[in-house]
Amino acid sequence: MSRSLPVLLSVCCLCWGLACGDAGEETAGPCVPPGDSICAAEDFDGDGVVNGEDGFPEDPACSVRGAGSCTACGVPCVGFEICSGEGGCLCEAPYGGEGCDRCADPLFAVPGCFDCADPVFTGETCSDCADSQFTGETCSECANPVFTGPKCDECADPTKTGVNCNLDVEELPEVDGLLCPALDACVFEICSGTPQDDLEICMADALVACGDPASEEELALAQAVLECKRTACDTYKPSTANYDCWRNSCIEPIVDCLTDTFGDTDCRFMGGQVSDCFSDDDAIDWVCYRDGISNGTEIGVTDYIQLELCREGQCFDKEFVDACKVEVAGFHPTCGQVFFDCGI
Repeated sequence: MSRSLPVLLSVCCLCWGLACGDAGEETAGPCVPPGDSICAAEDFDGDGVVNGEDGFPEDPACSVRGAGSCTACGVPCVGFEICSGEGGCLCEAPYGGEGCDRCADPLFAVPGCFDCADPVFTGETCSDCADSQFTGETCSECANPVFTGPKCDECADPTKTGVNCNLDVEELPEVDGLLCPALDACVFEICSGTPQDDLEICMADALVACGDPASEEELALAQAVLECKRTACDTYKPSTANYDCWRNSCIEPIVDCLTDTFGDTDCRFMGGQVSDCFSDDDAIDWVCYRDGISNGTEIGVTDYIQLELCREGQCFDKEFVDACKVEVAGFHPTCGQVFFDCGI
Protein backbone atom coordinates (compact mmCIF):
# COMPACT_ATOMS: atom_id res chain seq x y z
CA MET A 1 0.00 0.00 0.00
CA SER A 2 2.80 2.44 0.79
CA ARG A 3 4.21 2.01 -2.73
CA SER A 4 0.94 3.13 -4.40
CA LEU A 5 0.76 6.57 -2.71
CA PRO A 6 3.34 8.37 -5.00
CA VAL A 7 1.57 7.02 -8.05
CA LEU A 8 -1.78 8.36 -6.86
CA LEU A 9 -0.30 11.83 -6.20
CA SER A 10 1.17 11.91 -9.71
CA VAL A 11 -2.19 11.15 -11.23
CA CYS A 12 -3.80 13.90 -9.19
CA CYS A 13 -1.19 16.41 -10.36
CA LEU A 14 -1.94 15.56 -13.98
CA CYS A 15 -5.72 15.70 -13.53
CA TRP A 16 -5.90 18.93 -11.55
CA GLY A 17 -3.17 20.78 -13.40
CA LEU A 18 -0.75 21.01 -10.42
CA ALA A 19 2.99 21.03 -10.92
CA CYS A 20 5.03 18.97 -8.50
CA GLY A 21 8.46 20.28 -7.57
CA ASP A 22 11.62 18.31 -6.89
CA ALA A 23 11.10 18.63 -3.14
CA GLY A 24 7.52 17.45 -3.42
CA GLU A 25 6.16 21.03 -3.12
CA GLU A 26 3.19 21.98 -5.28
CA THR A 27 3.34 25.20 -7.36
CA ALA A 28 0.39 27.07 -8.87
CA GLY A 29 -0.48 26.20 -12.45
CA PRO A 30 -3.48 26.29 -14.76
CA CYS A 31 -6.34 24.17 -13.53
CA VAL A 32 -8.03 22.18 -16.29
CA PRO A 33 -10.73 23.25 -16.76
CA PRO A 34 -10.41 26.49 -14.77
CA GLY A 35 -14.15 26.86 -14.27
CA ASP A 36 -14.61 23.34 -12.94
CA SER A 37 -15.88 23.29 -9.38
CA ILE A 38 -13.10 20.86 -8.46
CA CYS A 39 -10.66 23.74 -9.19
CA ALA A 40 -12.51 26.33 -7.09
CA ALA A 41 -9.80 26.30 -4.45
CA GLU A 42 -6.99 26.84 -6.97
CA ASP A 43 -5.56 30.25 -8.07
CA PHE A 44 -5.79 30.12 -11.86
CA ASP A 45 -4.11 33.47 -12.60
CA GLY A 46 -1.82 33.63 -9.58
CA ASP A 47 -3.26 36.88 -8.24
CA GLY A 48 -3.96 35.58 -4.76
CA VAL A 49 -7.69 35.06 -5.33
CA VAL A 50 -8.95 31.48 -5.71
CA ASN A 51 -10.90 30.61 -8.81
CA GLY A 52 -14.17 30.20 -6.93
CA GLU A 53 -14.05 33.82 -5.80
CA ASP A 54 -12.24 35.32 -8.78
CA GLY A 55 -14.17 37.26 -11.44
CA PHE A 56 -14.30 40.70 -13.10
CA PRO A 57 -14.47 43.28 -11.65
CA GLU A 58 -13.79 41.68 -8.24
CA ASP A 59 -10.47 40.34 -9.47
CA PRO A 60 -7.75 42.54 -7.86
CA ALA A 61 -5.63 42.19 -10.99
CA CYS A 62 -8.38 43.92 -13.02
CA SER A 63 -10.74 45.50 -10.55
CA VAL A 64 -11.48 48.93 -12.04
CA ARG A 65 -14.34 49.06 -14.49
CA GLY A 66 -13.66 51.80 -17.07
CA ALA A 67 -12.88 52.59 -20.68
CA GLY A 68 -10.07 49.99 -20.79
CA SER A 69 -11.94 47.21 -19.00
CA CYS A 70 -15.71 47.59 -19.16
CA THR A 71 -17.58 44.42 -20.08
CA ALA A 72 -14.65 42.19 -19.10
CA CYS A 73 -11.05 42.45 -18.03
CA GLY A 74 -9.11 43.99 -20.91
CA VAL A 75 -12.24 44.47 -23.03
CA PRO A 76 -12.60 48.25 -23.67
CA CYS A 77 -15.35 50.43 -25.08
CA VAL A 78 -14.52 51.72 -28.56
CA GLY A 79 -15.15 54.79 -30.68
CA PHE A 80 -17.55 57.25 -29.04
CA GLU A 81 -18.63 54.72 -26.36
CA ILE A 82 -18.26 55.17 -22.61
CA CYS A 83 -18.50 52.55 -19.89
CA SER A 84 -21.65 52.59 -17.76
CA GLY A 85 -21.65 51.73 -14.08
CA GLU A 86 -23.41 48.45 -14.82
CA GLY A 87 -20.65 47.25 -17.09
CA GLY A 88 -22.11 48.00 -20.50
CA CYS A 89 -20.84 50.39 -23.18
CA LEU A 90 -23.09 53.35 -23.93
CA CYS A 91 -22.81 56.09 -26.55
CA GLU A 92 -21.01 59.17 -25.30
CA ALA A 93 -23.11 62.31 -25.66
CA PRO A 94 -23.91 63.74 -28.16
CA TYR A 95 -23.45 60.57 -30.23
CA GLY A 96 -25.96 57.80 -30.87
CA GLY A 97 -26.90 54.99 -33.21
CA GLU A 98 -26.02 51.32 -33.14
CA GLY A 99 -22.30 51.98 -33.54
CA CYS A 100 -22.33 55.38 -31.82
CA ASP A 101 -21.26 56.82 -35.19
CA ARG A 102 -24.16 59.25 -35.59
CA CYS A 103 -25.50 62.18 -33.61
CA ALA A 104 -28.16 61.29 -31.05
CA ASP A 105 -30.09 64.31 -32.32
CA PRO A 106 -30.62 63.75 -36.06
CA LEU A 107 -30.78 67.51 -36.61
CA PHE A 108 -27.00 67.66 -36.13
CA ALA A 109 -24.17 66.21 -38.18
CA VAL A 110 -20.93 64.39 -37.41
CA PRO A 111 -18.15 64.99 -36.68
CA GLY A 112 -18.67 66.85 -33.44
CA CYS A 113 -22.47 67.17 -33.67
CA PHE A 114 -22.01 70.94 -33.63
CA ASP A 115 -23.19 71.82 -37.12
CA CYS A 116 -26.75 71.41 -38.31
CA ALA A 117 -27.30 68.47 -40.67
CA ASP A 118 -29.27 70.79 -42.95
CA PRO A 119 -27.09 73.86 -43.71
CA VAL A 120 -30.22 75.93 -44.22
CA PHE A 121 -30.61 76.01 -40.43
CA THR A 122 -28.45 77.16 -37.52
CA GLY A 123 -28.74 77.78 -33.77
CA GLU A 124 -28.68 75.59 -30.66
CA THR A 125 -31.72 73.62 -31.83
CA CYS A 126 -31.13 73.98 -35.59
CA SER A 127 -34.40 75.84 -35.86
CA ASP A 128 -33.09 79.26 -36.91
CA CYS A 129 -32.55 80.16 -40.54
CA ALA A 130 -28.83 80.35 -41.34
CA ASP A 131 -29.52 83.23 -43.73
CA SER A 132 -31.22 86.01 -41.77
CA GLN A 133 -32.89 87.15 -44.99
CA PHE A 134 -35.24 84.15 -44.75
CA THR A 135 -37.81 82.80 -42.31
CA GLY A 136 -40.50 80.09 -42.06
CA GLU A 137 -40.40 76.36 -41.33
CA THR A 138 -38.27 75.68 -44.40
CA CYS A 139 -36.48 79.07 -44.44
CA SER A 140 -37.92 79.79 -47.85
CA GLU A 141 -39.87 82.97 -47.05
CA CYS A 142 -38.33 86.45 -47.02
CA ALA A 143 -37.98 87.66 -43.43
CA ASN A 144 -38.69 91.23 -44.53
CA PRO A 145 -41.95 91.26 -46.50
CA VAL A 146 -40.86 94.27 -48.55
CA PHE A 147 -38.44 91.96 -50.39
CA THR A 148 -38.96 89.02 -52.71
CA GLY A 149 -36.99 86.85 -55.12
CA PRO A 150 -34.71 83.82 -54.63
CA LYS A 151 -32.22 85.93 -52.66
CA CYS A 152 -34.78 88.23 -51.00
CA ASP A 153 -33.06 91.23 -52.56
CA GLU A 154 -35.80 92.37 -54.93
CA CYS A 155 -38.49 94.84 -53.98
CA ALA A 156 -41.87 93.14 -53.62
CA ASP A 157 -43.53 96.39 -54.68
CA PRO A 158 -42.39 97.06 -58.27
CA THR A 159 -42.99 100.78 -57.77
CA LYS A 160 -40.28 100.92 -55.08
CA THR A 161 -36.49 100.79 -55.29
CA GLY A 162 -33.39 101.39 -53.19
CA VAL A 163 -31.62 99.00 -50.83
CA ASN A 164 -34.51 99.33 -48.38
CA CYS A 165 -37.25 99.46 -51.04
CA ASN A 166 -38.48 102.77 -49.64
CA LEU A 167 -37.78 104.98 -52.62
CA ASP A 168 -40.17 105.51 -55.49
CA VAL A 169 -38.79 104.28 -58.79
CA GLU A 170 -39.69 107.59 -60.36
CA GLU A 171 -37.47 109.47 -57.89
CA LEU A 172 -34.22 107.90 -59.08
CA PRO A 173 -32.92 108.25 -62.61
CA GLU A 174 -32.32 105.15 -64.65
CA VAL A 175 -28.58 104.73 -65.14
CA ASP A 176 -27.17 102.46 -67.78
CA GLY A 177 -23.61 101.75 -66.69
CA LEU A 178 -21.40 102.54 -63.71
CA LEU A 179 -21.14 105.91 -62.01
CA CYS A 180 -17.78 107.35 -61.03
CA PRO A 181 -17.92 106.22 -57.35
CA ALA A 182 -18.80 102.68 -58.43
CA LEU A 183 -15.81 102.64 -60.80
CA ASP A 184 -13.55 104.04 -58.07
CA ALA A 185 -14.68 101.35 -55.58
CA CYS A 186 -14.34 98.57 -58.15
CA VAL A 187 -10.77 99.54 -59.12
CA PHE A 188 -9.77 99.71 -55.46
CA GLU A 189 -11.07 96.18 -54.92
CA ILE A 190 -9.03 94.89 -57.86
CA CYS A 191 -5.79 96.85 -57.45
CA SER A 192 -5.50 97.36 -53.70
CA GLY A 193 -1.97 96.47 -52.59
CA THR A 194 -0.49 96.68 -56.08
CA PRO A 195 3.10 98.06 -56.06
CA GLN A 196 3.35 101.66 -57.17
CA ASP A 197 5.37 100.78 -60.29
CA ASP A 198 2.54 98.54 -61.54
CA LEU A 199 -0.37 100.59 -60.28
CA GLU A 200 -1.01 102.73 -63.38
CA ILE A 201 -1.38 99.67 -65.62
CA CYS A 202 -3.50 97.86 -63.02
CA MET A 203 -5.89 100.81 -62.74
CA ALA A 204 -6.28 101.10 -66.50
CA ASP A 205 -6.97 97.38 -66.86
CA ALA A 206 -9.34 97.40 -63.90
CA LEU A 207 -11.41 100.23 -65.37
CA VAL A 208 -12.05 98.03 -68.37
CA ALA A 209 -12.74 94.93 -66.27
CA CYS A 210 -15.19 96.70 -63.95
CA GLY A 211 -17.70 97.34 -66.72
CA ASP A 212 -19.01 100.08 -68.93
CA PRO A 213 -19.21 103.56 -67.38
CA ALA A 214 -22.53 105.36 -67.55
CA SER A 215 -20.91 108.03 -69.72
CA GLU A 216 -17.58 109.36 -70.88
CA GLU A 217 -17.93 112.03 -68.21
CA GLU A 218 -18.22 109.40 -65.46
CA LEU A 219 -15.13 107.65 -66.82
CA ALA A 220 -13.16 110.92 -66.86
CA LEU A 221 -14.21 111.71 -63.28
CA ALA A 222 -13.09 108.25 -62.16
CA GLN A 223 -9.76 108.60 -63.93
CA ALA A 224 -9.16 111.93 -62.18
CA VAL A 225 -9.80 110.39 -58.74
CA LEU A 226 -7.60 107.38 -59.44
CA GLU A 227 -4.78 109.50 -60.78
CA CYS A 228 -4.79 111.64 -57.64
CA LYS A 229 -4.80 108.59 -55.36
CA ARG A 230 -1.97 107.02 -57.37
CA THR A 231 0.33 110.02 -57.49
CA ALA A 232 -0.42 111.86 -54.23
CA CYS A 233 -0.15 108.88 -51.90
CA ASP A 234 2.68 106.44 -51.25
CA THR A 235 0.59 103.27 -51.46
CA TYR A 236 -2.80 102.13 -52.68
CA LYS A 237 -4.36 99.99 -49.96
CA PRO A 238 -6.49 100.39 -46.83
CA SER A 239 -4.36 102.25 -44.31
CA THR A 240 -4.69 105.21 -42.00
CA ALA A 241 -2.04 107.06 -43.99
CA ASN A 242 -3.86 106.52 -47.29
CA TYR A 243 -7.27 107.60 -46.00
CA ASP A 244 -5.66 110.74 -44.55
CA CYS A 245 -3.86 111.31 -47.86
CA TRP A 246 -7.09 111.04 -49.83
CA ARG A 247 -8.85 113.35 -47.38
CA ASN A 248 -6.13 116.00 -47.55
CA SER A 249 -4.95 115.73 -51.16
CA CYS A 250 -7.82 114.32 -53.23
CA ILE A 251 -10.98 115.69 -51.64
CA GLU A 252 -11.91 117.85 -54.66
CA PRO A 253 -11.87 115.08 -57.31
CA ILE A 254 -13.61 112.76 -54.81
CA VAL A 255 -16.46 115.23 -54.28
CA ASP A 256 -16.68 115.82 -58.06
CA CYS A 257 -16.89 112.06 -58.51
CA LEU A 258 -19.81 111.80 -56.06
CA THR A 259 -21.94 114.64 -57.42
CA ASP A 260 -21.89 117.63 -59.75
CA THR A 261 -24.98 119.29 -58.29
CA PHE A 262 -25.61 120.65 -54.79
CA GLY A 263 -28.55 121.61 -52.62
CA ASP A 264 -29.07 123.43 -49.33
CA THR A 265 -28.55 120.66 -46.71
CA ASP A 266 -25.84 121.21 -44.07
CA CYS A 267 -23.11 118.68 -43.34
CA ARG A 268 -24.69 117.57 -40.05
CA PHE A 269 -27.75 116.29 -41.92
CA MET A 270 -25.94 114.50 -44.73
CA GLY A 271 -25.92 111.10 -43.00
CA GLY A 272 -29.70 111.03 -43.13
CA GLN A 273 -29.65 111.85 -46.83
CA VAL A 274 -27.73 108.67 -47.72
CA SER A 275 -28.68 106.27 -44.90
CA ASP A 276 -31.11 104.32 -47.11
CA CYS A 277 -28.40 103.61 -49.67
CA PHE A 278 -26.48 101.04 -47.59
CA SER A 279 -27.48 97.38 -47.48
CA ASP A 280 -26.95 95.10 -44.47
CA ASP A 281 -23.53 94.03 -45.79
CA ASP A 282 -22.52 97.70 -46.35
CA ALA A 283 -22.88 97.48 -50.14
CA ILE A 284 -23.75 100.90 -51.57
CA ASP A 285 -26.38 101.76 -54.15
CA TRP A 286 -24.40 104.51 -55.86
CA VAL A 287 -27.36 105.90 -57.79
CA CYS A 288 -29.20 106.29 -54.49
CA TYR A 289 -26.06 107.71 -52.84
CA ARG A 290 -25.57 110.34 -55.52
CA ASP A 291 -29.24 111.29 -55.30
CA GLY A 292 -28.84 111.81 -51.56
CA ILE A 293 -25.45 113.49 -51.50
CA SER A 294 -26.54 116.03 -54.11
CA ASN A 295 -28.93 117.55 -51.53
CA GLY A 296 -26.02 118.96 -49.54
CA THR A 297 -24.27 122.25 -50.00
CA GLU A 298 -20.83 122.07 -51.58
CA ILE A 299 -19.10 122.79 -48.25
CA GLY A 300 -21.53 120.46 -46.48
CA VAL A 301 -20.73 117.58 -48.82
CA THR A 302 -17.00 118.31 -48.61
CA ASP A 303 -17.00 118.35 -44.79
CA TYR A 304 -19.13 115.20 -44.66
CA ILE A 305 -16.83 113.23 -46.98
CA GLN A 306 -13.76 114.45 -45.06
CA LEU A 307 -15.35 113.22 -41.83
CA GLU A 308 -16.16 109.83 -43.36
CA LEU A 309 -12.61 109.42 -44.70
CA CYS A 310 -11.11 110.43 -41.35
CA ARG A 311 -13.25 107.95 -39.42
CA GLU A 312 -12.64 105.22 -41.98
CA GLY A 313 -8.89 105.77 -41.69
CA GLN A 314 -8.99 105.23 -37.95
CA CYS A 315 -11.45 102.34 -37.88
CA PHE A 316 -11.14 100.29 -41.11
CA ASP A 317 -9.23 97.49 -39.35
CA LYS A 318 -11.08 97.51 -36.02
CA GLU A 319 -13.36 94.66 -34.93
CA PHE A 320 -16.26 96.98 -34.08
CA VAL A 321 -16.10 99.58 -36.82
CA ASP A 322 -19.31 101.47 -36.00
CA ALA A 323 -18.39 101.83 -32.32
CA CYS A 324 -14.93 103.02 -33.31
CA LYS A 325 -16.36 105.66 -35.65
CA VAL A 326 -18.51 107.06 -32.83
CA GLU A 327 -15.53 107.16 -30.47
CA VAL A 328 -13.06 108.85 -32.84
CA ALA A 329 -15.65 111.44 -33.84
CA GLY A 330 -15.65 112.69 -30.28
CA PHE A 331 -12.13 112.03 -29.02
CA HIS A 332 -9.65 111.68 -31.89
CA PRO A 333 -7.82 115.02 -32.31
CA THR A 334 -8.14 115.15 -36.11
CA CYS A 335 -11.50 113.46 -36.61
CA GLY A 336 -12.94 115.33 -33.64
CA GLN A 337 -12.08 118.64 -35.30
CA VAL A 338 -13.61 117.52 -38.61
CA PHE A 339 -16.66 116.36 -36.69
CA PHE A 340 -16.88 119.81 -35.06
CA ASP A 341 -16.49 121.52 -38.45
CA CYS A 342 -19.41 119.47 -39.75
CA GLY A 343 -21.55 120.98 -36.99
CA ILE A 344 -22.74 117.67 -35.55
